[in-house]
Amino acid sequence: MTDGDLNVYFDFPYKPGAFGYTIYDESELDSIKENSLFLFTHKHGDHYSRKLLRQHEGEVYGPWKFSKKEVNGGEIINYPEHSFSVKAYKNKHRFSLSHCSYLITWHGKTIFVSGDAESPETIAKMQNMDWAFVPEWLLYYAKLGDVNIDANWIGIYHLYPNDTVEDDYGNNVVNLRDHQEKITLKF
Repeated sequence: MTDGDLNVYFDFPYKPGAFGYTIYDESELDSIKENSLFLFTHKHGDHYSRKLLRQHEGEVYGPWKFSKKEVNGGEIINYPEHSFSVKAYKNKHRFSLSHCSYLITWHGKTIFVSGDAESPETIAKMQNMDWAFVPEWLLYYAKLGDVNIDANWIGIYHLYPNDTVEDDYGNNVVNLRDHQEKITLKF
């Protein structure tokens, strides 16, 4: 994500094809802007690669660096000069002891990144989001539990290359299959 001044990467770089998930062209690693902000939801190979990250300069954040107070809706990043802040929410991911979802406020827009959260419990508490980025299973469990995701747009990610999303979740839901797809938010 970028506003032309601040560059933010979520769960990238990661090991291409880890656990059968998205493979990306290695040239994408060359396009990472230096002195960026890297924010990770957890350390699994399909979300994080220490080896690939070492090749780039910038600030790195992840749940392994936060205190209990910070991961319960506390602000972990605040760059007033960029109108950018991030709140962290600890949630369960059965294969990770340390996992967070994030609520980003940037130029007055709110963006939620769920990572591999298992249940819609955290996102159900968020209101008036511009975008929510969630795996398909989180959207499925929200619908199953009659949980409203209060977002103008919902982006489904974390799909296997041949996955299809069969359910009709509504007109504001976008399948983010193309790794290089661009989403523009006006501020």
